[in-house]
Amino acid sequence: MDQVIETDRKDDLSGFINLNFISKNSLSECCAKNIPGYNPERFEPIAIRFYLGKETTVTVFAKDNENHNTNQADAGKIPVKKFKLTADFLTRLLPYIDHCNFTLTTGEYPIDEMEVINK
Repeated sequence: MDQVIETDRKDDLSGFINLNFISKNSLSECCAKNIPGYNPERFEPIAIRFYLGKETTVTVFAKDNENHNTNQADAGKIPVKKFKLTADFLTRLLPYIDHCNFTLTTGEYPIDEMEVINK
């Protein structure tokens, strides 16, 4: 991770998260069981956004395999359907997760340049 993330406030943290599912199709299975209108034959989940603030939302972005047109392909865009969900989706997602790991940083120093001295 050579990326340095700039922040205006020292108490802001940014980073990356790794979320590993129990099986290759776990996320798609969870979406099919818990999102109205989600068809696993049509959609392929490719991103999840978690937002915690005034309201807690989970947004699943799924590639729409039926809506491919040349204009989007030429522009390098991937057609996605956005499924905006409430926080209770998180509790239904948890059984599909094997493990999760993330590190947040102020962005002032690259993580690769840190050396743990109290091993």
